[in-house]
Amino acid sequence: MKLSKIYDTLVLNRTYEHFLSYLKTPFNDVNKAHLIMLRETGILSEEIVKSIKDGLIRYDAWQGFPEKKPAEVEDYFFYAEQTLSQFIGTTAAGSLHIARSRNDMDTTLFRMVMREDIAVWMLRALRLLEALIAHGRQHLATPVVLFTHGQPAQISSYAHYLGAMVEEMAEVVELQHQAYEIVNRCPMGAGAITTTGFPIDRNRVATLLGFFEPIRNSYQAISTSHGFLVPIQNWIVFLNDLTRFIEDVLHKSSFEVGILSYPDDLVQVSSMMPQKRNPVILEHIRIKAGMAMGVFQSVVHLFHNTAYQDINENGDLTLDRFQKAFIEMMEAIDLFEEAMLKARVQTARVEEIAANSGITVTELADEIVRREKIAFRDAHHIVSRYVWQGASYEELRRGFETKTGKALGMNEWEVKEALAPSHFIRVRTALGGPGAMEPVFESLSRQIANAKKRVTQERERLQESRTTLLETFGRL
Repeated sequence: MKLSKIYDTLVLNRTYEHFLSYLKTPFNDVNKAHLIMLRETGILSEEIVKSIKDGLIRYDAWQGFPEKKPAEVEDYFFYAEQTLSQFIGTTAAGSLHIARSRNDMDTTLFRMVMREDIAVWMLRALRLLEALIAHGRQHLATPVVLFTHGQPAQISSYAHYLGAMVEEMAEVVELQHQAYEIVNRCPMGAGAITTTGFPIDRNRVATLLGFFEPIRNSYQAISTSHGFLVPIQNWIVFLNDLTRFIEDVLHKSSFEVGILSYPDDLVQVSSMMPQKRNPVILEHIRIKAGMAMGVFQSVVHLFHNTAYQDINENGDLTLDRFQKAFIEMMEAIDLFEEAMLKARVQTARVEEIAANSGITVTELADEIVRREKIAFRDAHHIVSRYVWQGASYEELRRGFETKTGKALGMNEWEVKEALAPSHFIRVRTALGGPGAMEPVFESLSRQIANAKKRVTQERERLQESRTTLLETFGRL
């Protein structure tokens, strides 16, 4: 059958190219696992199996794959079977396709790629978190200004600021671990829709390919979007967090705010304005993260219009763009780590903002409540008036006496100490506060170590499964 040139060029040939780029090795592993199962269940004779095995060995070693899809075949699946037929004949080559379909094979291959992407991302994210925690521990007492509604709000520590993003990212790592449990279930044996009348062993194929188990319902196996969308939705959350944080970092790095600055190797100068120091790396983090998030969101929207039927075309169409977006996401992580580890906190500017904006007066009100034993709302009123009247000790003393009818017990030095950024951080030792970050970092470090151990063990398990697959195939 002669195919439309336009359709062949714009769809089928690109699908073939994507298959060569991303799916060839998983495809070869699926062939081996399926052949082992066909022999162990007695569906194929030993003679036919040995012939197919010899053909697959030749096929694995063959270097003759054309860069473009041959015009006489529809896709890589048919090209592979055609090539195998040239090695061992059409009867033996066709026998390998007993009890399987492109539907269950495609979705299996997509899941094998996705589980690898999840593992690679998790290990990289965990290294980032380790680096941020180590950096945060160097800044347990380094003050920064945190904003609400775009206005200076309170002093915190740089460790506390970074720690908030560490917590966000650690949550997504855990979500991706849960997503991996969903992704790493095997569609093979589902066939086109309803499995097969042959006595196949789906558990055996799943085990050989490193999956935890087969997907129990064959229609779900070829129709579900969860193998794509669950991890992709988690990455959208991750990238959304990343871009929000970078937007805040950009604000803190602006000339008007000036809390963060960067060394020369992260700064670009204007081609016309010699005074400019542009931390453009922050913009590129946002751009790369935004580009990746846009592709991921398009995949989600693509499935919105897809009937609950087979998803081969959705996977074929999105695979290449998804993999490129995945690279953009990973590069955004690299840039983010570089920027955050090299950022410098301008402590003098932090103290200037604190003094000019009165953002430590919350602690003065709290200190008055604790020392003078008055109601918080009274202390809040006294300190508010103190700020609006120029923040002089005398005004504080008069306001306190007017409101309470008694003399203020705190002297001027004690008031200054209560207003110091370092004091503001030091006294906030309640769980979650900037004065309590060391035990939080310790807990996060244990969490990250456990997560890294789980991912590493899973990758080792997959490698052992593949070794078993190849050894079992060799014994056929």
